[in-house]
Formats: sequence, structure tokens, C-alpha cells
Amino acid sequence: MREICAALILVATGCLVGENAGDAPGFTDPGGDPSDPGGGGDDDPGSINRPIPSNGLVLDAALARQLPTGALGTRSAGGVVTLAPAVAAKFGTEAGKHLMKYVAICALPQADAIVLDGTRLDGYYNLAPAWATGSCGESCQRWMSACLLSHANANGTPVPLGLHADRPADFAPAAELAQFTFQEAAYYGNLWRGELHACVGTGMLDQGIDLQRFFNGRVCGLGGCDIVNSGPCKGLLGNSQGACDRIGVALGDCHVGSAIESTPRTSAVMAEVITVYLKP
Repeated sequence: MREICAALILVATGCLVGENAGDAPGFTDPGGDPSDPGGGGDDDPGSINRPIPSNGLVLDAALARQLPTGALGTRSAGGVVTLAPAVAAKFGTEAGKHLMKYVAICALPQADAIVLDGTRLDGYYNLAPAWATGSCGESCQRWMSACLLSHANANGTPVPLGLHADRPADFAPAAELAQFTFQEAAYYGNLWRGELHACVGTGMLDQGIDLQRFFNGRVCGLGGCDIVNSGPCKGLLGNSQGACDRIGVALGDCHVGSAIESTPRTSAVMAEVITVYLKP
């Protein structure tokens, strides 16, 4: 068990890059009228009935640090967010559009969308709706960072995700989330400051798990990616301390110290944490 856990802690120094085939940089417009709040699909945009977004963010951390902390732009009465000219120019590249796709998914509700160069980027999780026309402060930045970090994949292999967090948000209908029972990891940080953190979920520490099935395409493997590996999210034995002080379906107050931090942990904690579950 000790050897398996040690290997997992090393492997979970995860990177976050990838998505559905054909949806890496250069993704195409899903269709519909960009000015129409429902233009991205046939579903009612006022309810959560679109498929849960899968992972797939090709994370350019340097580009993410250039996201504005001020307002993204303006919002129409129909919920369409038009980016400010400077923001549109900065993120008008293929990589920028790809990142902004996930900004929309994380920040806005399903009824809203960002339109960039005629492409509609629909919202989903509603973590920072006020950012559309106002500032994104420290807590907003951390929630956005946790969400963006959770949507990553090493090889572009799409993996469905069930997200949980200790805050009201439009994560997904309970019936859909019930399918996701394998606790993969928790993600937190502040991309604006170059702070990227992740800890290993309990599912990854099960001796009987087929590790390759979950590592393939989901995390980077050994080293790299600039993510600080905080070790297991939950203590493994008895009263041993894990990376997170608040334990539950949604983890919280997770330490920013690395996996080799001595216990009791004294590093700062972040409350804004997103816990990712996979389908077993």
C-alpha cells in the first residue's frame, strides 16, 4: 500500500491539458445565432439540461494569468456577454478562444454565453456571473481557477466529470452527479498569481483500482505542469493529516504546501476548492 500511495502522489503532480477530439485549439462554432440566448442548442437555456461539460482545457498558464480581473465586457438583456475590445483582442487567438470557452463554462449560467468572433461559448456552472460586467476579486479568482484546473486532460481524451464544491452553484442535476462516485482529486489555486494546486482523491488510493485506466489521458504523469502536488486530500491512516481540513463529498480548506510538507500542516489553506469525481 505504501508503495502504491507513493507512486500515486508522484503521478498526481498532474497537468491539465486536452478535450474532445476536434475541440482542442481551433474548435468550431456549435451553431446558432450568437445573439440568441438559446442559439447554442435546442435546449431551454434557463434550465440545466445540457450534458455536463467534459474535461479538455489545454491550459496555457501564462495566457490564463492575462485574464482580466476587471469586467469581461457587457451583457445584453438576453444574457449574451460581449467582451471588451481589449479582452477580445487578447483572447482572439485560437488558444485564447479555447481558454475563453472554459471561462464561459465556469463563470456563467446556462442562460448566458460569451460571444467571441461570432462564436457562442455557453455558460454552465455559474461560479462568477458578476464577472461579466464587474470585477473578479480574490475569491472569484480562486473559484475560477479551481474550475479551470478541474477541466484538464493530458492527451485530449474526453473524460466525463462530476464536480462538487462547498457553495451553491449549478454543478449538475443530482441524478446525473449520482453516477460519479470515484473521487479523483481536488483542485484549487489562483491562476492570476501562478498558483496551481491539486491533491489526490480517495479513489486513487484504492489498492484494487486499475490506475492506468484513470491516469491515461487525465493527468500528466511524473513531474511538470507547474502544479503543486499536495499529496492525498484525506489522511490515509488513523489521525494522519491530509491536504484538506474540511472533509466530505466536497473538500475544502486545502493546504497549499507540497506533498512533502511535515504534519501538522502549517501552510495556508484555500477555501475555494472543486472536487472532481469520475464514473467508476
